[in-house]
Amino acid sequence: ATPSMSGISLPTAVSAALTSSAVLAGVLFYLSRLQRGDRALKLWTLAYGFYTLRQAFNLAAVQGLPGLLPVADSFLVIFSVLLLAGSLRFLGRREPIAVLTLVTAAIMAWVFAAHQLELSFLWRTLPPYTAAGGAMLVTSAAFWRQGRTETGVGYRLVSCMFALWGLHTLDYPLLRPLPQFAGPGFLLTSVLALVLALSLIIMTQRRQQLMAEAAMERLKRSKAELRESEARFRSMADTMPALLYITDVDGGCRFVNKTWLDYTGRQLGEELGRGWVEMVDPEDRAGVLEQQAAAFAQRRPYSISYRLRGSGGRLRWFIDTGRPRFDDDGEFLGYIGTLVDLTEQRKLAEQLQHAQKMEALGQLTGGVAHDFNNLLAIILGNLDLLDERLPADSDLRDLLRDSLRAAERGAELTHRLLAFARRQPLRPEIVDVNRLILGTIGLLRRTLGSNVRVDAVLAGETWPVFVDATQLESALLNLAINARDAMPRG
Repeated sequence: ATPSMSGISLPTAVSAALTSSAVLAGVLFYLSRLQRGDRALKLWTLAYGFYTLRQAFNLAAVQGLPGLLPVADSFLVIFSVLLLAGSLRFLGRREPIAVLTLVTAAIMAWVFAAHQLELSFLWRTLPPYTAAGGAMLVTSAAFWRQGRTETGVGYRLVSCMFALWGLHTLDYPLLRPLPQFAGPGFLLTSVLALVLALSLIIMTQRRQQLMAEAAMERLKRSKAELRESEARFRSMADTMPALLYITDVDGGCRFVNKTWLDYTGRQLGEELGRGWVEMVDPEDRAGVLEQQAAAFAQRRPYSISYRLRGSGGRLRWFIDTGRPRFDDDGEFLGYIGTLVDLTEQRKLAEQLQHAQKMEALGQLTGGVAHDFNNLLAIILGNLDLLDERLPADSDLRDLLRDSLRAAERGAELTHRLLAFARRQPLRPEIVDVNRLILGTIGLLRRTLGSNVRVDAVLAGETWPVFVDATQLESALLNLAINARDAMPRG
């Protein structure tokens, strides 16, 4: 254990290298605990654990146990393989375990064989130190590459430290036998290990700081997007024509849109929970709650029609369509539903039903009138024959004329029925409207019933019109019937 040319004994230099290697291994172990899922850090921690053992056996060798040098070199081989595996994992590649195992076995066999054969120092140390230096240079390249994608973290500094240490490791077989380079070489190793440990700490802190800043930025962006999404949803909900609501898992209302509040004329707080039920028509309320409870129990969609009271007490028909809500994990959150006004549709449906009844009545009336018209044609024909054959002074001629007038009146009535049934072609002619109305008054009174009084208020000096008189009478009759239906009490 003689001093080197630098004035430092070799055991002291090796002890310094051992201490710095242990510090580096401890730093890597701490970092691997911080980032538990990082397999590369775990492999590097194991690697420098074996590197520390290698330095411990080197120290024992220089202190008088040279037989431990093959073991120290074997630990260096294991260090090289683990460091290379960690670097491959750091680059996102899978480590070829079989290849690395074969290389490790081959180099370790060479190390023990070279010591047994007492080969020269160069041949004994060249394979293990070349492997170690190469692994460090690969690790340097990995950090340099990562520094191009994550700038400002400190990867380039760590890359430079590994590159220097790798080059220094490669010169070991050549310079270690020289006394003037042995001590300084181990001191340089200790300095590189300490600087590398410090660089890793700085890199980790800077990386965590950048990650925290990025996380804060993502959080701010997420909050902004959430506010924008909520504003967009509220804008859509408040401008949609339908009444929108959202419930919780118990069926209590959590949200209604502005359209709902505008219709009911109430405040939001009055509608939340079970408050909205107060606006359901009492006749429909029990059925609505029963159907909703059944749907909630089965987590199925529902569609219910009921009357909802609006501001001013008006009732309108709505169809309530609800759909269950679930989160990403499939947990039930409640229902979302819309109420669409059906009042006008129901009125149109009733009008359509009435029109269909009128059409059926018209078809029935047309069929009866057509048959009746055929009978009247026969009666009128026979009466005309009788009129021709009766003597001019016959007492039966007055009866015959009354029969003809009655048959002609029946034919006129049949004409009206056919026109009502749309089976009679239009026959427009010049018509005095006032006279036509006076002629229709009797028919209107008989049709409308005794609880409706019919008065004729006619305009003077009206112009004649060109119209089908029967169609005009039918229109007047329809108007009168509609007016009667609008005032059922007379």
